[in-house]
Amino acid sequence: MQSRLTPYLLIFIAVLTLVVSHWIIGRPTSHLSVEAVFTDPTGIKGPASGSRLDILSRSAVSIIDSIRHVEALRPPKGIIRALEDANREVFLRGAIERRGFAMSPNVISMLNRVATARQLYLNHTQKTPEYAILVDAIRRTHGPLVVLDLKSKVTSVLPSTLRREVSYYDPSRVETSEPTIQEVGVSTVILTPDALTFERYYNWLRAIEDYDQGYHRDLIEKAIVAATVYRAATVISAETDSTGVAAFPPFDLGNYWITGRYPRDLYRLSREHRSMLSRSIAGQEPVSGITFWDRAFTHTLLAPRLSLTSKDAVSLEINLP
Repeated sequence: MQSRLTPYLLIFIAVLTLVVSHWIIGRPTSHLSVEAVFTDPTGIKGPASGSRLDILSRSAVSIIDSIRHVEALRPPKGIIRALEDANREVFLRGAIERRGFAMSPNVISMLNRVATARQLYLNHTQKTPEYAILVDAIRRTHGPLVVLDLKSKVTSVLPSTLRREVSYYDPSRVETSEPTIQEVGVSTVILTPDALTFERYYNWLRAIEDYDQGYHRDLIEKAIVAATVYRAATVISAETDSTGVAAFPPFDLGNYWITGRYPRDLYRLSREHRSMLSRSIAGQEPVSGITFWDRAFTHTLLAPRLSLTSKDAVSLEINLP
């Protein structure tokens, strides 16, 4: 019995000696190999080749959420370094935009001006019975107006949502030299837009343009700050080969997060993001062509390989109105 235990005891002593020597000389390190696989919308699996995988000291989702909840930000000292990585900045910007973000007081004021200009226009049209009928028909067809209750809601609103909304009420659609006849249900409505109607409509449009610019300034600023925090939290990075495998050089043992995404192509990534937003605006079910991993793991001497599949992917949902 003792002779059987001796080899195992020697192995245990050898491993223990190795660990102790590592701690005496320095912190123990080990290699890590990661295999990443993505599944396309048709269900076909393939290697996530050419994707960069980052080992982080904190969750990438927590970085995104912590930044998007902050109203006012100060540009970081490493702002130029953050902009060096366009792919990372574009991905983080898209993730923040899909989840919605707290806007700065200045941009909240811009959105408030949109709400005021919209209400002035609608109040004016309500004074004309014919327009009141038309407005009611638009609401029955396209649904209610986007809620802009800024006292209880400071989360961003997509400018494209506001643009689509204002287009429904464009008085130029009925501008002719003669009164325009519109069929609304079983009723015939004669519309004669006046100068004040156009003035208030263009004020509404200009308010949306101003908000659009402020919205994107806030969004880009948040993405740059998030990229800077992301960079600071990155321990080590590696890129997958044609088989979807990434080999990391030795790094310290411990608890980490592994983060990556597919596709890696900047323009395809942007197209997928815009497609998701446009589907959301149109009231369709958003379909994501983006695979995003943000998985916690423990790096040990006994687990030198890790697999990432679509089952490990996290969803960055669209929370915007």
